[in-house]
Amino acid sequence: MRQTNHLDRVTLTVSTLPGGTNTLAVSGVKDLYNNAMSLQQMNFLYGAADTDHDGLPDWWELQYFNNITNAVPSVDNDNDGLSNWQEYIAGTDPMNQFSTLRVENIIPAAGSTYVVTWTPQSNRTYNVLWTDKLTTNFTTQVTGLAYPQARWTDTLHGASADGFYRIEAVK
Repeated sequence: MRQTNHLDRVTLTVSTLPGGTNTLAVSGVKDLYNNAMSLQQMNFLYGAADTDHDGLPDWWELQYFNNITNAVPSVDNDNDGLSNWQEYIAGTDPMNQFSTLRVENIIPAAGSTYVVTWTPQSNRTYNVLWTDKLTTNFTTQVTGLAYPQARWTDTLHGASADGFYRIEAVK
């Protein structure tokens, strides 16, 4: 006879460390029978496994590379300028060079403002950055723009300000 256990409760704590590294602490994992569950059982249930410990989840590697060890995080398989890890964070297709996170348009708007647009992906939030010279650092203009938002109006840099915008995805 096969017994199936169902997850009853779990405590997950997600922390962001300097450099954008996310950690996940798991505690209190028990099934309906109050038996402790292992992390492997949880990974199986929730698809969060990263068997080869490369920072790319197994489900994503299987979806795009048909194997959990074929994707190399630092490689740009589609030659679009984004590594596989960056494609995962951005929610773009690592096998399609036209699937990228980029500023789509900068539209002059009323009152010396600009509207910056991009193509958003589900389960992502976005930050908009700006600089007046590509030789200087970008400064954050706004953070936490959640999907499906795909535009932001810059009211700080008027029509007379030359500059460059960057979009960052946060998973």
